[in-house]
Amino acid sequence: MSTHDGVESRFRAQRDPWPTREEDLAAAADLVAQMTREEKLSLVSAPMGYGPGAPEEALGSAAHSPGVPRLGIPAWDEGDASLGVTNPGAVRGDAPATAFPSGLALGATFDRELAEAQGRAIGAEARATGLTVQLAGGMNLVREPRGGRNFEYVGEDALLSGVLAGSAVRGIQEEGVVSTVKHFALNPQETGRVMVSSDLAEAELRESDLLAFEIALEHGGPRAGMGGYNPVSYTQLR
Repeated sequence: MSTHDGVESRFRAQRDPWPTREEDLAAAADLVAQMTREEKLSLVSAPMGYGPGAPEEALGSAAHSPGVPRLGIPAWDEGDASLGVTNPGAVRGDAPATAFPSGLALGATFDRELAEAQGRAIGAEARATGLTVQLAGGMNLVREPRGGRNFEYVGEDALLSGVLAGSAVRGIQEEGVVSTVKHFALNPQETGRVMVSSDLAEAELRESDLLAFEIALEHGGPRAGMGGYNPVSYTQLR
């Protein structure tokens, strides 16, 4: 049993060993069967954790979910991002956090142990802040040199990106914080990213961006994923 925001949960404490996939699926099916429609919707539509309309109990993070207290599902908060724990708009006052070097700098080291150590440091700070999920694992391939978020990503190579992002994810999760990999897939630019379709033939896609995600999944075992906002060949993947 564990407690979060005063709610006792049937889930294991965060530092206990992760449950198996079979245990996860069985527990999820049992809980979903007991939920009302409103409770289900509340878990898939988490509001921003800061700014107008943010819930009072939110930590000031990327998103907040109230959980389902009657079923022992605790509230959770999601924080950004791959390079450390952000404090958007100084909503948490002068709360400290480490600003790590860019993902490109990490990629230049070719050092998976360093990536995992950085992940552990980010995970420890996220946990100390009270965050449950870190929206880390940024691993879109750098295709456009003017991309507004290139600094978050590891580089243009699928193997390098997959291994180092996966290593960082593994480090974060060793600290009892869930990590994503993102943004799936072909999300190489910020300008117009909710409208501009990223087009790539299937074979090339499987040999580049999808390969990077496959490697990260196998290497890091992320327990969450974040979709891109862009269409891929005019198909919305969200």
